[in-house]
Amino acid sequence: MYFVYKYLGWVNIGLLVLILAHFVLRRINRIGFSNKNKFLKKAAAFMSKIHTYLTIVLTATAFFHGFNLAGGIRFHSGYIAFIAILLQATAGALVKARKKKPFLAVHRLTGLLLAATVIIHVIIMKT
Repeated sequence: MYFVYKYLGWVNIGLLVLILAHFVLRRINRIGFSNKNKFLKKAAAFMSKIHTYLTIVLTATAFFHGFNLAGGIRFHSGYIAFIAILLQATAGALVKARKKKPFLAVHRLTGLLLAATVIIHVIIMKT
């Protein structure tokens, strides 16, 4: 089972990339195509629909990955990355519930924090 939980981390990174695709596709369309690329609009709309569900799956799989590899809840770089996932998910839920710009700004900033913690976790665990 160690092998499964170890590579579940890479599945989590794939999920995170898909979650970030929602934001990236919209930015590429806005900056590069002045919001006129129909394919990017459709792709971003689809990613927007599955964004929340992917986040729920990521939260669950990240917990299983970390809990089983660490043998419980232990403080290390993965724990910090998991806390960043929880912060990101909470900020996203606030954006959805309140629909106010300050929550969206917090959601985007926690996204940067999440990306940084995951990168640090991968680097630390590879050495």
